[in-house]
Amino acid sequence: MAHPVAAAAVSAAKASVLAATSATKDSLYHKGANIGILAAKAIEQSGEHGSVFALGEHIDVDLITWMIVGLIVFTVIFEVSLHHLEHYLSSNHVYEECLGKVFKELTIMGFISFILLLIHEFVKIPFHEHIVFEFAHIWIFFVALVFIIHSIIFMGSLSSAEKKFKIWDNTKHDGDVMEQPSIKAMIFGTDEKQAIVNYHVAKEIFREHNKVSETFDFRKYLSDFCGDTIVELLDTTELTWGLLIVLFLLNLGRNHLVDYMNHTKEDPAAEMNAADAASQKGAASLLALSGVTHATHISFFSLSVHQAEALLGTHKRSLWTFMIFGWSILIFNFSSLVVLRNITGKLLYAGRFHVGRPNGEEPDEHANSLAHDESKMRSYLPCGKMKVFRVILELVVIVQCFYLGLLMLLNGRAAYSHFPPPYGLLFLLVMFVPIVINLFVCFPAQIKAIAFLSAITEVDAHIKHEVEEYQHTMLIDFQHKVKSWLKTDGKSPQAGAAEIYNSAKNDEGVCEDHALHHVLVSEGIKFKPDQFFSVFKQFDQDGSGSVDEGEILSMITASASSAGDDEEAPAKHH
Repeated sequence: MAHPVAAAAVSAAKASVLAATSATKDSLYHKGANIGILAAKAIEQSGEHGSVFALGEHIDVDLITWMIVGLIVFTVIFEVSLHHLEHYLSSNHVYEECLGKVFKELTIMGFISFILLLIHEFVKIPFHEHIVFEFAHIWIFFVALVFIIHSIIFMGSLSSAEKKFKIWDNTKHDGDVMEQPSIKAMIFGTDEKQAIVNYHVAKEIFREHNKVSETFDFRKYLSDFCGDTIVELLDTTELTWGLLIVLFLLNLGRNHLVDYMNHTKEDPAAEMNAADAASQKGAASLLALSGVTHATHISFFSLSVHQAEALLGTHKRSLWTFMIFGWSILIFNFSSLVVLRNITGKLLYAGRFHVGRPNGEEPDEHANSLAHDESKMRSYLPCGKMKVFRVILELVVIVQCFYLGLLMLLNGRAAYSHFPPPYGLLFLLVMFVPIVINLFVCFPAQIKAIAFLSAITEVDAHIKHEVEEYQHTMLIDFQHKVKSWLKTDGKSPQAGAAEIYNSAKNDEGVCEDHALHHVLVSEGIKFKPDQFFSVFKQFDQDGSGSVDEGEILSMITASASSAGDDEEAPAKHH
């Protein structure tokens, strides 16, 4: 154990180094004076490198036993919670894939941490390089943490979009006329009434392009496409990583350019010499005490704000630059959203076939050509590809993750320390505002706009086939359950249909999907709401969002006359 006098001397020496470096760091910032290295050398000479492999018989057995027990308990709780979470999310493949991306990020971070542990134990790294490398490692960890937060928010936005698509699909639109795209609609989006019209216009164009039946579940196609888009956002491609590297190099070039411009304005040689002398004095003080005491391990989080600034060069002026960059991300992303809305609005308005036109107005020649020729629609897109918007959105997401990770790790506490209360807190709030707007406004709107555009310009044949297979599987499963119900209760199809109709009908004499689903479940025909909605759309011939007595009779009769009693029920399709 170090002598109290020696410990006090070490603290005093470190304080002198901090005072010497802090006194001139503001004036030397971006003038070529790397005070961080000078301060790091002083701290580095104050201790020896230690390793857990050198502990030997000095391990505290009681303490390590309780720690191992605690780790085992935590592992068991984590695995049980994970099992329940996987089971809960198993009903949606998108949620499962998002969860897989989260596990992938955590696995990568665990592997990096393990490699760093080995390096730290067996290699003596100079203090400055060690702290900066640790900073980069922790920054990546925070990026992964922010990435997980993005995943959770994206899954929430997907759930919200699916509900919105279902409402639009069930809402009547007869006689509603689509308005010509306006600047207001591009900036603020369309109101609910026009959003419904846009949805049904896109639905009709999709059917014209693909020659699908009226019962095709366009709502599920859009939902699945949005889900796949979110999965792609969470699986960053090599192109996006390459663009991110270019951004980092451009920022490095900007820093060097500022250094060069400052050098041409003022010669900092005298201030450099003064800083060097002060740092050498502090280093000599620490070196004199190194024979008496050994410093403990110093991590990035154990550094004060001023020490972190000395090592990494954070400055009040950099905080303003950092905040401007965050707002620039929002402006760029919002501009992309405006362009998306503009292209979507123009295409839907020009490609209206029958839906969205005044009663009696026939589609013109341009609308006919657009509704049947995807290549003409793709001419509205940048480079004729939707991939441009996907790459831009993916790049903005990953840049925002790095931005928010740095804000949480370093710039947040630096801003809070530099500005007196309450301005430090206000500065932080202003930094977070563009991130919040992007997460909860821009990103969900962009994902839905990309889905709409892709549905009418670059139809995904794989998703289209999956939707058709899903509808077919759900229909067979439903028919099997209805047939078993009729057989168990000894009812004829007509009696069963009459019973269901009388229990589910509303004051207008029709049955809406949610009411019909509730009655079927109460009768023992259990079906998840999303699965039943897919079946419901196949019997809702007029697309009104409700079925009458005749359509219910058709639903039950078709089930009763389906495959034989001994047919094995199909496996549930998730």
